[in-house]
Amino acid sequence: MDKAPLFLLGICAILFYFIQSDVSALEKRASGFESNLQVIAIEQKALGSRLDVREIDRLYELKLAKNQEMLGDISCGECHNSSDTALPIRKISMSEAISIVRFGSEKSKAGGMPLYKSFNNGKDAFITDSGLKNRLEKLYTDELLKTAVK
Repeated sequence: MDKAPLFLLGICAILFYFIQSDVSALEKRASGFESNLQVIAIEQKALGSRLDVREIDRLYELKLAKNQEMLGDISCGECHNSSDTALPIRKISMSEAISIVRFGSEKSKAGGMPLYKSFNNGKDAFITDSGLKNRLEKLYTDELLKTAVK
């Protein structure tokens, strides 16, 4: 009977060894998971920033398409047809936009934008107030205002 406690002690030592080795292996795997999670987080951040760029590119393409659709059949479309000149260039009110079309601003005059009358006198470019308002309302949407210069 003297050997029974010694035998149990040996079994406990072997079990302790196997349990300790399993715990060590689990700790190594857990640290590997942590480093993998860090890599995944960095990749997600990089992809997220690239998706933001793609979203802005999509908005600029939409802005150009909307300008062509809304202004392409009138002389405004001849100039408002690139990323730099497509509306909305900056956030302005509808009345300010109409005022720029009718009377100009420093920037629009310096850029060579013609002034448009609200009636047809036979010699000047014109667009009715309602026609102008309709077109501008379709361009100055919340989505397209994201492309405006702040």
